[in-house]
Amino acid sequence: MIKRSYYGLLSTITLSAFGDAFGLLAMEWLVYELTGSKLAMGALALSSGIPELLLRLLGSPLSDRLHRVRFMACLAAIRLLAIALPLGMGLAGQLQLWHLFVAAGLSGSCAALFMPTAMAVIPGVADSRKLVRAFAIIDGSKSAAALLGPALAGALTAASGALPALGINMICYAAAITTLLCLQKLPKPSPAPGRFSITVYVREIAEGFTFYKQFPAMLTIMIMASISNLSSIAVWTMMVPFVREVLHRDAATMGTLSTVFALGTLVGLSVISMIGEIKKRRLV
Repeated sequence: MIKRSYYGLLSTITLSAFGDAFGLLAMEWLVYELTGSKLAMGALALSSGIPELLLRLLGSPLSDRLHRVRFMACLAAIRLLAIALPLGMGLAGQLQLWHLFVAAGLSGSCAALFMPTAMAVIPGVADSRKLVRAFAIIDGSKSAAALLGPALAGALTAASGALPALGINMICYAAAITTLLCLQKLPKPSPAPGRFSITVYVREIAEGFTFYKQFPAMLTIMIMASISNLSSIAVWTMMVPFVREVLHRDAATMGTLSTVFALGTLVGLSVISMIGEIKKRRLV
């Protein structure tokens, strides 16, 4: 059904998502341990979220011009090195807040380009007649990583501290890079006609925004999704202080809450898939 390279890509995406769960919980826990400040927790979210937003808006044409598998390997390598900074400084007893901010910023920047590039690779490694199933399997694997990762990360952090969780994150990234480098050679995307220039690059970005001009309803949906995501981020940024100060619990509880949230999302998606085609979408 599916080409051999597809399983390699599936492993890469799953490993990355699993590692992300460990890294995110560990960095949030370390920031609060270092500062005890809710403002610092918000700053950590901003240091990751702002670069990710900008790169998603401005970096999308890159995956259409570069060798996608190598590009993903480079992004994973940068994320590995980013996590190595707070891990190394923590093991040396010299960890400072800015180390975590730098790691979060680099990780967020790479995450903005990693998954869109991975999604663009799927049609080249999966059976063209069963693309829907190929995407569904990858989505299911990501959901499984989102379910298992936070709970395991929380248990490890509660038992051994946050630094071992960062170590697991690094191991996952290293394994993802190895898997990517072992993929069968894939063709580079066809170059865009004409010579590359900043003007051409900006035009390609602008063309992406014209889609919403043609379909105004999609713009409304995107704005609603943005508001929802903004609210969700605000809640989860304060989750570590809530667990520590209100519930008086440890990292294991934090991980369990994250897992339950992911489970709720998965249940919601399952309900929608069982309902099938929805006629009164505005009402829903």
